[in-house]
Amino acid sequence: MYLPEYFLIGLSLKAIDNLYERKRVLMSILAVLTAFMMGLMIISDKYSASIFLAIVLGSVLSKKVDNLAFAAGTILIAIMVVLGQVIVVVPLFLTLLLSAVLDEYGNTRVEKRLKKDTIFYWFRYRFSMKTCVFGTVLLNWLNPIYFIAFMIFEAGYHLGEWKFKK
Repeated sequence: MYLPEYFLIGLSLKAIDNLYERKRVLMSILAVLTAFMMGLMIISDKYSASIFLAIVLGSVLSKKVDNLAFAAGTILIAIMVVLGQVIVVVPLFLTLLLSAVLDEYGNTRVEKRLKKDTIFYWFRYRFSMKTCVFGTVLLNWLNPIYFIAFMIFEAGYHLGEWKFKK
């Protein structure tokens, strides 16, 4: 299991998102390295593939690939997926893709919301995908270690959000 890698990917994604405008070259290099690490995990493990491809495709479908660093990373992952003949667990992937898109759209909408209610916090901290990952464990589609790994990814992402403020 790739627990440190899940953490580093989460941390790196938020660093790239928040620091790209100030440190374009460094964040572009980090994006390629992060995409390569994610691509290796996608190629080597169908459950990690289902999780990370849902995140990547969810970002693409939600139009959140909004800088050249993310675009380069997305292209590298796409190339690795094609060359690596990636296998996903289809019901798991589709469930997580739907939750990723919902989280992305919801997060965009609550950024402008003044009222700090349950909906605000649900989408601010992207609970749709967390809930779906946990639900897939309960359905026995996913080993519980992947829920732990996903929460470690999220911890890295939120640490990055706190550490690398825009």
